[in-house]
Amino acid sequence: MELSKLKCCFGTTAQFPVAMTKSEMICVAPPSFLFEQKLNVFLCWDRLRVSNSLQLDVGNSLSLSWRLHPSTGNDNGGTQVVIRGLASETAASTDAAMVGMRVDRCRFGQTEVAALPVAEDGSSIVCMTPPRVHTRVVSVHLLVPGLNGNILSVGTFEYHGELLLTSIYPTIGEANSPLTITIMGTRFESSVSVDANGYMVRFGKEIYFSNHATKTALLVFIPNPRPGNTTIEVSRNGMDFSNALPFLAVPAQDAVLSHIRPQWGGPEGGTAVTVSLLHMMPQFRIFDRCTCIYGAKTSLATWIDNRTALCYSPAHRSEQQEAVPFCFRCDKVRSECRTSTVLFHYTNNLRDIAIDPSFGAMLGGTVVTIRGTNPMLTFESACMFGTNTSILLQSSRTHVVCLSPPSPTSNAKPVSVIIAFDGFQHEFGEATFQYEPAATVYSLLPQQQALWKDTAVTVLGRHFSNTPQLVCRAGAA
Repeated sequence: MELSKLKCCFGTTAQFPVAMTKSEMICVAPPSFLFEQKLNVFLCWDRLRVSNSLQLDVGNSLSLSWRLHPSTGNDNGGTQVVIRGLASETAASTDAAMVGMRVDRCRFGQTEVAALPVAEDGSSIVCMTPPRVHTRVVSVHLLVPGLNGNILSVGTFEYHGELLLTSIYPTIGEANSPLTITIMGTRFESSVSVDANGYMVRFGKEIYFSNHATKTALLVFIPNPRPGNTTIEVSRNGMDFSNALPFLAVPAQDAVLSHIRPQWGGPEGGTAVTVSLLHMMPQFRIFDRCTCIYGAKTSLATWIDNRTALCYSPAHRSEQQEAVPFCFRCDKVRSECRTSTVLFHYTNNLRDIAIDPSFGAMLGGTVVTIRGTNPMLTFESACMFGTNTSILLQSSRTHVVCLSPPSPTSNAKPVSVIIAFDGFQHEFGEATFQYEPAATVYSLLPQQQALWKDTAVTVLGRHFSNTPQLVCRAGAA
């Protein structure tokens, strides 16, 4: 007799032994017989009975436990649930507890769906969950033809709302460098069961887990993000994933300087300098410690946004005017400050301001020349009369010529004159411009004269000023 063909027979069902020695054989009974009170067991060889029959009382000695994975899913259904029966007191193969059991359908609450085997030996089945009907937690049953009662309870399934991600922070990170991402969304309910490892986060093709969740946010640690664009998704059960949000991992790069404003300041220091970069820096980089370098001196920078920083000029060693190279450097990249084409000019402020004329009509239009020493004026200079910006007609290192704007108020009164260099306003309290009402003529005496002699004419009116700019013009002269 060929022992390799020797089987254990349970009625008309034969099973190969899972273990065998010279004195004993270990066999696993098919599940369809595990629910009977009495079981007849004998040995068979090639469908022939070769031993006596023994009756085994299994009513209280053997039971099944069930595993559902996942045991939670979305309210709209469609979750693939794998159901596996485990023989809790069988010392042999627990995965084989469902072998031989023919399951036609699964029932979630009161709704039945088809059941399909997912293992060749029939040790597990898969059922697609139907949409939620009423209660959030429903009982799950298997419909087994031939089983007493025809229905087998295997556990419960919990429905929940679909996860919806709204935003992530940061959206850009440094490649190959650890980072923590905050995922904002809805329905991170603490009352809903999640995987034992926590929420599952799919970062591109990688899977990570997070147990740090509130109702609206989730924290996940990414140890080594790969360069390039990827997406982030979240799942409670490892099968139903949320909507995807984009994330970009970029290599570390240096801050490339574009320009600074203003490019000048006093030797006492303290000038607020705005630094503009050529490229927008990733969000994670704005937490770097960056420095502005003025020649041999440094000043700590403060980020305004991803492309702009602010720093204050340090005091200069000399009262003399001098231009020093300017550089912007961040410590994390450890870049060297190369020879810079951007210069910062240390210079004294404007002195001896003179405005000519120092008055004009309230309607504007007066050509005003502003002179001073050490002006360091550039083509970006501008004039302001009070709160109104004027039109710049001419600019040089010694003076600017502006067209006065209309008066900022309805009353005739003096206003401060402000000169702006490279967007930096510099106000001089003693430099004022007097707005006056327009001259009005009421009558002339005499109103006529002989053609062959000169005649003195008296002009009667108001708002006349005794200045060289006041002239009389007759006809087209």
